[in-house]
Amino acid sequence: MLALRVAYDGYPYHGSQRQPHHPTIEGELLRAFWKTSFLPKNEVPPLFRFASRTDKGGSARENILFIGGQAGSLFRHNELQRMTKHLEDIWITGYTTMPYHPPYIKEYHYHLGIEEYPIPLLNELCTIFSGTHDFSLFCRRRESKSPYRTLSMTFRMEHGDTCLIFRGPGFLWQMCRRIVSAFYKVREGSMHVDDVVAMLREPHGHKMPPATASQLLLYSVDVNAPFHDFGPARKKMRDYYEEKANASLARYHVSLDVLNGTEH
Repeated sequence: MLALRVAYDGYPYHGSQRQPHHPTIEGELLRAFWKTSFLPKNEVPPLFRFASRTDKGGSARENILFIGGQAGSLFRHNELQRMTKHLEDIWITGYTTMPYHPPYIKEYHYHLGIEEYPIPLLNELCTIFSGTHDFSLFCRRRESKSPYRTLSMTFRMEHGDTCLIFRGPGFLWQMCRRIVSAFYKVREGSMHVDDVVAMLREPHGHKMPPATASQLLLYSVDVNAPFHDFGPARKKMRDYYEEKANASLARYHVSLDVLNGTEH
């Protein structure tokens, strides 16, 4: 079994998971694998999934792709180098064949941009969301999944940006983005902190809408295994984000976050 460490700019894609009629991260990776000798044409391994799914427009500095079967061919004929040439805004930055096991600790960053947030308010809201809660009103949930999750929230302020940091063993669909909406609403005065507390304690009523995905970055996934770095892809990623750093303000802060964290 093989695990690849994958980074990507998700802005042009319809999420990480394969879809039949839209470009996705998994779909682009499969095409790159088929163009090399890593996978036979149109073959998909029984196990081929990311440790964490990302929504349309969401990016990753570090996601982990699990692939079943034999990993030996990956290390023949410079296949990682060849795959890198077939991928423009997706980068395979490392790999491992060592055993790995859950829980996978995941860290997401959300860049709020230049809007100023009072530090006491940020501290209060991060404390409220940290811990084990029923996040039914802060996710898009399938009934088969428990709404209870354990979360640690902090924040940092730099480069004129406030970044919310989410860390935990598992996240529900759109959970981070809907929590971000609560921060927006409390700051603008359309909600009170007590309303947020009530939504966690008695999750009945309307769900919080999701904030945009383009400012969300999957920063890291810890799978309890050492990875071998693949330098050429990491350099290509760094060059890419340096070029993007002067784009629109929200994307600029995501670019800085990736660049500041390229050293493992």
